[in-house]
Amino acid sequence: MILITGATGFIGTHVFKRFLKSAESKKIQILLSEHKRHLIKKYPDIHYVFGDITEKSTIEKAVKNVNVIIHLASKNIDKDNTGFTKINVEATKWLCDAAYKAGVKKFIYLSSVGVYGHKMLIDADETEAIIPDTDFSSSKATAEKIILEHHSANHFKGIILRHRFVYGKGDVHVIAKMVKVAQKYKFMFDGGKAKMSFVSADDLAEVIFRFVYAKNISSVPIYHITDGIPVSYRELIFKICDTYGFKKPTFSIPMKLIYPLIRLAERIRGIEPESTPSSLSSIRLKLIGTDNYFSNKKLLTQFPDLTFQPLLHNFEQLAEYYSQFKDSA
Repeated sequence: MILITGATGFIGTHVFKRFLKSAESKKIQILLSEHKRHLIKKYPDIHYVFGDITEKSTIEKAVKNVNVIIHLASKNIDKDNTGFTKINVEATKWLCDAAYKAGVKKFIYLSSVGVYGHKMLIDADETEAIIPDTDFSSSKATAEKIILEHHSANHFKGIILRHRFVYGKGDVHVIAKMVKVAQKYKFMFDGGKAKMSFVSADDLAEVIFRFVYAKNISSVPIYHITDGIPVSYRELIFKICDTYGFKKPTFSIPMKLIYPLIRLAERIRGIEPESTPSSLSSIRLKLIGTDNYFSNKKLLTQFPDLTFQPLLHNFEQLAEYYSQFKDSA
């Protein structure tokens, strides 16, 4: 049995659907909150456990007769100001402890390259130093540490998958916001030359699917999940403008000028940059205004036949989906 947490989220939905396409669909068990019981009728062959991932009793029930756990459940934005610890750290610890006691063989965790901190990173590999600089990235780094400690103790095989920008149907935070920015703002930062890493949600789901059945895993089981083709901010914004007929940006603002102003405004308003809904938060500026891309060579060594859909080509297939965001900018 394969347990998936966070199966109804953006990424989780794509992972769940990837398993539905396989002959292994009847081996899937998902952990759901009570208000999503209606999914039973839609997917009657799937096994369900209902409850909250922050409840130990629910976790203990969910891991029974499970061989593999795909842990996707995560709190990414602190909308209620309760922090990230309860879901990202404590629930992960309880899930790991329960997995060990239940004899789970493999634990796959979806983390984030945010654990490296928000700084310039050029083709960084998995040996980059872990220096989280936000509450969210700190919670992901702590969760990774918990899983890797179990892995080192041979309690189960732990696998850490770190991604940056994930896009596709269901995305409302990545390309969706880029569409709004392209329509609203007619300037770029430092000429839009900064490059970023992306991966489609479908390709990410395929990677996770493969890791479930992979037998030979690296002795340091940490992998970047990216399509391996860095895209500059300028390339992406121009692609969006060409697709929807927006006027392209005509001038550039130096990052050294705009970043301090945005950060000052956040401090005056008492807003944490990772919690603001603004498209121009200080963290988002760092991500799109400085080189921030990652190597996927280790992943391709693991799966030599793995292929990815490049963002600029794939956007053409997703243009209709993302068009819903252009009028609400």
